[in-house]
Amino acid sequence: MGSKSPNGLTAIICCHNSGKLIESSMLSLVTQEVGDGINYEIILVDNCSTDNTVNLARAGADRHNHKLNIIREDQQGLIYARMAGVRNATQPICLFVDDDNILSRDYVSRTVRIYRENEDVGA
Repeated sequence: MGSKSPNGLTAIICCHNSGKLIESSMLSLVTQEVGDGINYEIILVDNCSTDNTVNLARAGADRHNHKLNIIREDQQGLIYARMAGVRNATQPICLFVDDDNILSRDYVSRTVRIYRENEDVGA
């Protein structure tokens, strides 16, 4: 990171036919209590889904007036989906969120704080 502290985070959620799981996970992402000065974005990578994953995710984001960047990765596999998410991320910290994860409301702000306080941290 050098001398510049990170001030933003991209949550990347990779999905393949996650319609039965995505609503709870999306709710935890779009209702994050993000502090001032933190840029926060969500990218959903649709990895060849044939169900209603994308529509459910978009509806969840829309209900909470949260922008959701949806990208499609046609090469099936988690590594390809994650790489597509990273290529499209605009923030210095990337957080991979599984489609069945439910994050605490302050997860994003705590993660950014940890990176600000510990430049060399990585996971």
